[in-house]
Amino acid sequence: MSRLHGELSLPTPRRESRVSLTLQPTLDRRPGAAAGLARSCGIDPAGEGVLRPLPALRKITTESMPGTPLALTVAGGRVFVLLRQSGVLYLARVEAGGAYSLTTLSNAEPDAPRSFVAFNKYEYPDNPLSGSVRHLLLIYPDRKYVDLDADNFSVENMPYPGGIPKIRVACVHASRLFGVAGDRVFASAYNDPFDFNLDTAGDIGAANAWASIVQANARAGGAFTALSVFASHVHLMKADFCHIVNNTKNPFRVADLGAFGTPDPNTLAATDRYLFFAGETALYAYNGESVRDIGAPLGLSSFAGAKGAAAGEKYYLLAGGDLYVYSPAAGGFGTLPQPDGGIAALAPAGERCLFLGADGHVYESGTTPGAWEGETEDLPFGVDAPARLSRLSLSATLAPGSSVSVSLVGQGGGAHP
Repeated sequence: MSRLHGELSLPTPRRESRVSLTLQPTLDRRPGAAAGLARSCGIDPAGEGVLRPLPALRKITTESMPGTPLALTVAGGRVFVLLRQSGVLYLARVEAGGAYSLTTLSNAEPDAPRSFVAFNKYEYPDNPLSGSVRHLLLIYPDRKYVDLDADNFSVENMPYPGGIPKIRVACVHASRLFGVAGDRVFASAYNDPFDFNLDTAGDIGAANAWASIVQANARAGGAFTALSVFASHVHLMKADFCHIVNNTKNPFRVADLGAFGTPDPNTLAATDRYLFFAGETALYAYNGESVRDIGAPLGLSSFAGAKGAAAGEKYYLLAGGDLYVYSPAAGGFGTLPQPDGGIAALAPAGERCLFLGADGHVYESGTTPGAWEGETEDLPFGVDAPARLSRLSLSATLAPGSSVSVSLVGQGGGAHP
């Protein structure tokens, strides 16, 4: 085993500063040895990819939150955390400086997962010159919301909740709220997540809400489990099938996409180029044309209970007790350290990923250049006879005033700058 250490120094975080690492092992073709271990890997100044960032994830909260941490989301530039204590659900908002505010969410279905969706509602759309945007955090299946523009922090009931479907999972697309419940899919009226009035004989309009019962074909039975926006379309997932929503206004049309899906919404996440999700025994990346199993190198027999989030172009995965990061550019996984007690949930925040620790604190992935390290044995997962490392190269494109230093430490010790 050899370990690579590096120190990257940038005057300020700059996009024009990038570092890539290529590991090229010589394949061991002896009987019983695995072939195809050659893999290229990449890193960036955040210290992720196949390399481990040093130090560990940065804590952004100053106080541990009470109860059992369940989930977190980011909306309106704020971090919100879902907690359960004594059978009651609470919503915490992380304040500037790392403190938090707490408000009651619900005592109904305390064990059911929640879906959080940020929605920007344009007020007075008939007069665009004087209108304003209202920023909301919608919470399902409770049919409640948080006004992100309000000075006080509170959870309110949605207007006319009796007319709003009890959606289980939701997303936003084309200024509408899309959601699923059982075998039904819903879309709110244009620009109004609280309006689910459908077409009637006397009122048929492109801005009206829409709903559909998707008829199961021979391979697409069962309830919807998840949905996400990818490649300008809403993708509807079942445990082993995927549909796509066509059209940009009412009436929408649902079309069959393929025999792939996910039983759990917690692993479904999209970047600009890929839609990631886990099946029962595999982890997939869909590029709009084909589905590829990317999880085999992890050596996991099951992805039950896994959680994932996409931030930037990376996919973060909590599975089997470990925290991984997948870089499509690198074509492989790396591992990230976890705080004491482990991670309960994760969520994207732009280019960063946020992690909710079991200790009640919120952490973030690295956002500034710094130290990083990696080990060459990360290449062959579970291989008895690892490939020999024949060449190690590093290339860097740095902004003015930057510097990078690298050393290689062999198994017998001794650094080689």
